[in-house]
Amino acid sequence: MLTFSILLPTWNNLPFLRLCVESLRRHSSAQHQLIVHANEGRDGTRDWLRAEGIEHTAFMPSGAAVGRSLQAHLRATEGA
Repeated sequence: MLTFSILLPTWNNLPFLRLCVESLRRHSSAQHQLIVHANEGRDGTRDWLRAEGIEHTAFMPSGAAVGRSLQAHLRATEGA
């Protein structure tokens, strides 16, 4: 049973995204849905997300506001 959704925006920050996801995997005991939204992804983020099987939303144009990213996340959650 899904308990909650984690909406994680990122922008060309793959090293920190990896650390965050690794920490969530290691320390989260509750069932959750993880959705990553990456603006651009010129640093290999897209490839990494696909290789890890991590759900992600469409990529926004360069510099799109974080609010737009979170709205895209919200539409993608299982509770929406």
